[in-house]
Amino acid sequence: MIKGKKVLNTCYLQLGSNEGDSLNTMKAAEEFIQQLIGEIVIKSSYYQSEPWGNSNLNWFLNRVIQVRTVLYPFQLLEVTQLIESRLGRESKGGIDGRYANRSMDIDILFYDNFIIRSKQLTIPHDKIPHRRFVLKPFVEIFPQYIHPCLDKNVSYLLDNCQDNLKVVRMD
Repeated sequence: MIKGKKVLNTCYLQLGSNEGDSLNTMKAAEEFIQQLIGEIVIKSSYYQSEPWGNSNLNWFLNRVIQVRTVLYPFQLLEVTQLIESRLGRESKGGIDGRYANRSMDIDILFYDNFIIRSKQLTIPHDKIPHRRFVLKPFVEIFPQYIHPCLDKNVSYLLDNCQDNLKVVRMD
């Protein structure tokens, strides 16, 4: 770090909501991100997607955003969880601890080319190659982004994704 200058890191976040007024909740999440995390550089379109992992859930509204931040990965995780909580998220999942309706879900997909494997945080997000609802909006904003663990771009990952759930771009 240069004295007096903060280093900006690039992260990609996936936003999802399927409970309440999802569109306004997503917009509120983006406002919080701008205030607490950093500048949103680019946003994908909104996508409606079938629920992943539990077909009994409501359809989701999803979007991927690129953010420039001075926060480090674990700080970023803490702030994303704070934003989820402020927007009504009560827990991190349903009965099995994973899949439930939620007012707001924010996943850290990538953070520069960092690779982090801990109990609290996994970067890149380990489910990226298996989730069409993440890959489709990501490809819209940065199709040639290289997954640092798989050494494949996200377009390739989307083309080879086994997830057949519907993901529909909203216009």
